[in-house]
Amino acid sequence: MNTENSKETEKVSADKSADEKFEDAVINDVIEKVPEEDRHEVKKMMTMSMQMGRVMSASPEMELMKKMTSQNIDTFLEGQKAAMEYEFKESRENKIFLGIVVLLFMIFIIVLVFLLGDKPDILEKVLYTIVGAFGGYGFGKTKRNDE
Repeated sequence: MNTENSKETEKVSADKSADEKFEDAVINDVIEKVPEEDRHEVKKMMTMSMQMGRVMSASPEMELMKKMTSQNIDTFLEGQKAAMEYEFKESRENKIFLGIVVLLFMIFIIVLVFLLGDKPDILEKVLYTIVGAFGGYGFGKTKRNDE
């Protein structure tokens, strides 16, 4: 029975690559230092993390990262900096635009109230219509609702 187990072990180890044999040696070395009752769980976690590392190292992103030079990194960082500056500029311009629109809307409401001040029933209907139109357009939504 013992010789059958050793033959099975030899067959399994013959099928493994050098990296897998190294990983098994590392796992076994660490397992020896772990208490007996925790060995199974630690071995399972280490095996999973090593397999994940093997999958990640074979990914196209990792292959690309291995070929990157400092010049590539500098170019990438410059591109990221330009993108962040553009995003900041766009956000600032959007805030300015929104501020102008709100100001114009407030001026419109004041002029409307001034012109229809003597006709409160018409003013009420017009204001309800304007508020309802903006509510229907979605101005009452917050950014958190979109996410």
